[in-house]
Amino acid sequence: MRIFYFFFTNNKDQTNIGINHSNLTKLGTSSNMKKESSKTIIGIIEKLVIATKELRTVNALIHKAFDANKTKNHIKNIHIKFCLTDSISGPQANV
Repeated sequence: MRIFYFFFTNNKDQTNIGINHSNLTKLGTSSNMKKESSKTIIGIIEKLVIATKELRTVNALIHKAFDANKTKNHIKNIHIKFCLTDSISGPQANV
């Protein structure tokens, strides 16, 4: 079974936040990010995944969502990586 993961990398510490496409499980959090910002990111992703499952559309919508939140430093410096992986081996980010 193929599972779609979103990876968010914060510029400051390069720690990943992964969101499972099928059940939206939080896999990890950045050490310098507040719980509030993690919830914000998860909320954005939940809405985007419900809206569409097509990679390019999701990518564009995520960038729009982060652009709309430029006033929040913990959101504006996040880079987005995608990968497809099987559920047994776990996620591996495409660089």
